[in-house]
Amino acid sequence: MFKKITKYMLLPIFALLFSACAVEEQYIDVPFIEVNCSSLSDPGKISQNIFYTKNSFDKMFKVSGTPVDFSTHFVVAITHPATQKETTMKVTKVLNKEQGLYIKYAVKYGKEQAQKELPNAVIALERQYIDCEIAIFDVSDLEY
Repeated sequence: MFKKITKYMLLPIFALLFSACAVEEQYIDVPFIEVNCSSLSDPGKISQNIFYTKNSFDKMFKVSGTPVDFSTHFVVAITHPATQKETTMKVTKVLNKEQGLYIKYAVKYGKEQAQKELPNAVIALERQYIDCEIAIFDVSDLEY
């Protein structure tokens, strides 16, 4: 009899513990600035780079839009290989979870065009996030 009572008392406790473990922690949105760039060289595959200085950034990109102040920001650049398809890339979200940044981007393909282009998504993040681990994910199938 005692075993049956104990068994029925433990079931709700275990259920409560397992449901507590399954709760996902909340993410914090991290503000970012989109930077318009044209790449100087084709990476040949999806390339993900992080630039902490203007000198290292200038070696790969030629800025044609928003200038980046590297004393307050650093840059994350995702470059697509050259393609003749009309291609748009954009960062959809940057999230901070437990000192890790999760950068989500999406690629959208359009019609064939006469000339090749080098699509890219480049963002500037505040230097307060410089010590965070960074993971970059293509979420094209999930959102755009």
